[in-house]
Amino acid sequence: MVVLRQAGLPIGLFQQEKVQLSTEEFFALYRAISEVSRDPAIGLKLGTEERIERYDPIVIAALCTRTFRDAIGRLSRYKQLVCPEKIDLVERGSECAVHFSWLLAQEPEPAMLVDVCFAWIMTVARRGSGRPIRPKRVGFQRPEAHRGIYEKHFQCPVKFKAARNVLVFSKADMDGPFLTYNPDLLAAVAPQLEAELKQQLAEQTCANR
Repeated sequence: MVVLRQAGLPIGLFQQEKVQLSTEEFFALYRAISEVSRDPAIGLKLGTEERIERYDPIVIAALCTRTFRDAIGRLSRYKQLVCPEKIDLVERGSECAVHFSWLLAQEPEPAMLVDVCFAWIMTVARRGSGRPIRPKRVGFQRPEAHRGIYEKHFQCPVKFKAARNVLVFSKADMDGPFLTYNPDLLAAVAPQLEAELKQQLAEQTCANR
């Protein structure tokens, strides 16, 4: 209730059957969580979920793929179901950069939301590979703050005031096999996600006509 009031959102928001927020409201919610928490690591904590029974179908589908690269592809595809967010994977030489773009944003995303997204990617990478994968480096657009917390979590150099928010991995890690690869479970989960995505895209097309 305190968080919702801080964000300027309806107090009964989470009692609704289906919660829908604009990008602006979504950003306001994450800023409020950060302000109320006063914990500089709250985003990293929220993005790090160890209990697989709490994973949603999107993450389960990603973990069932062959490699970290394939997982990023699934995450990017199915993320469209829950928010107007794009996950890009850019390869350059022996490195692969992962970054998020908010397609309808009129302002920079809250720092805490970046933390959640980056920690979430790391959770998928480490759970899927069964190894303590670490990025080669992390870039944050924000001014420097709490460097020690971030370098401890990501186990790599962190650059502040970077050109963009980005996680950079080695190509070898990106193409490494997932121990959680499960084609049978993927075949069970993916069709429903694909059907929902097809319906959503069709509705968007009709609405834009």
